[in-house]
Amino acid sequence: MSSLRQHYKEFIIEAQAKLAGLGGYTVPSGERRYIPVAVLRSISVKGNDGFRETPSQDAVVIQITLSDRLDSDPHRALRCAISYARRVIDGMTLPEFNGGFAATGLVACPQTLH
Repeated sequence: MSSLRQHYKEFIIEAQAKLAGLGGYTVPSGERRYIPVAVLRSISVKGNDGFRETPSQDAVVIQITLSDRLDSDPHRALRCAISYARRVIDGMTLPEFNGGFAATGLVACPQTLH
């Protein structure tokens, strides 16, 4: 599994390229597929010194798994996860009245077919 970590606005993005399917590294490299995964963690600013990365009680944590974006290149899967995570962060608004995060959007619910 490849991983990358970066700061974006008031979040830390932890991007991963996880191997899909069975077999792991026994599968020939040309046949491997990677799933882009991003974990967003909110961080708080501690003045002019930078960011405080210790999560607080009200920290926002979002995990994004793009299972429909399988890729044969792990670095491209990482870039896909980071790009998608940045778009999610950009879609959030910071209300002026309480300083908390509010995100709107459609979330697909799993369905069971009988």
